Amino acid sequence: MAITILEAARARGLEENPDGSITAGALADVGFPILGGCASCEASIAAYNAHPGRGGFWLCGDCVGDDGFETTEAFEAWGSEQEADR
Repeated sequence: MAITILEAARARGLEENPDGSITAGALADVGFPILGGCASCEASIAAYNAHPGRGGFWLCGDCVGDDGFETTEAFEAWGSEQEADR
């Protein structure tokens, strides 16, 4: 199963509030917005149900298919490769 943006954010050190809630600012602090849209079907998605895709865009669970990442480590390695190519 593909990781979500929320899982990637937690791996980057996302700080939750004492009650377990998460703010948009906390997500932004680790490099992610809280809301987005699926690059394929254009569904509205949020960090908890959005998957980073290998094309650099968010995808919903129905559209991610094999385009997602199985681990946060694989996602971060891909991101590092993208940065190196710039």
